[in-house]
Amino acid sequence: PVMQSFTQAAAQTLDASYSVNVLCNYFFALGGTFFVIAACWYVTDKIVEPRLWATMPLDKGLENDPDLRITPVSALENSAYRKACTVFLGLAALLFVLCWPEGSMLRAPDGSLTSPKAPVMQAIVPLLFLFFAALSTIIAVFENIMCCFSEIFGVSRKQSAIINCILVILGSLPCALGYNVWSGFQPLGAGSTVLDLEDFIVSNLLLPVGSLIYLLFCTSKWGWGFKNYQAEANKGGGLKVPDWVRVYLSYILPLLLLVLIVQGLIG
Repeated sequence: PVMQSFTQAAAQTLDASYSVNVLCNYFFALGGTFFVIAACWYVTDKIVEPRLWATMPLDKGLENDPDLRITPVSALENSAYRKACTVFLGLAALLFVLCWPEGSMLRAPDGSLTSPKAPVMQAIVPLLFLFFAALSTIIAVFENIMCCFSEIFGVSRKQSAIINCILVILGSLPCALGYNVWSGFQPLGAGSTVLDLEDFIVSNLLLPVGSLIYLLFCTSKWGWGFKNYQAEANKGGGLKVPDWVRVYLSYILPLLLLVLIVQGLIG
């Protein structure tokens, strides 16, 4: 999908009517995948990590820390992994079944699956993200959400899963409906959509305000406190947080964040 954009531009220099889809590059993409994986592994394992260990042994002195000890994979984690794999295979099978009929809604008007006009080709990038999310995002991100929800509100994992499932579906509605059913809702002026409003809230409010709250928590006496933050950050080997950054983190950086917040609201 990434290569499609500049491949199409190159192809149209010879034939302006030619339209490239993601399958046109599959030979190069398949070969490139193995090369990139091998190259990244070699550079990381043989070059980067040995030099990092020699100059910044970050784990030095932390071998006996009970909070950082690597524990064996539990039965519950194995069960979660199997379920995630099942979801992944189920999504792949569902896509195959939907694409199989000649009159499938995922095919182009001429019945082709590989035509740029085929909905499956137009949706191939979101579908790939969805497939890989079944094995990564569900385990990593959703697990954190469920654990935090269970610990904060004192509910079971099953209750947390049900409640967060409802919340995630409701939170996804603007993305699903923003450019169709809700296209008439223009909160930031003509031409804007509900997703523009979400982008404004996240980029101009939640991120800078959240950063300011975290910063004040780590540096002020009403929160964690700079000394406690510094002691935690300086555990192990490697670079240390020096004392002189306290003035910058406690006074200068909060002011910069306030300027960004005000600038985002005015703009």
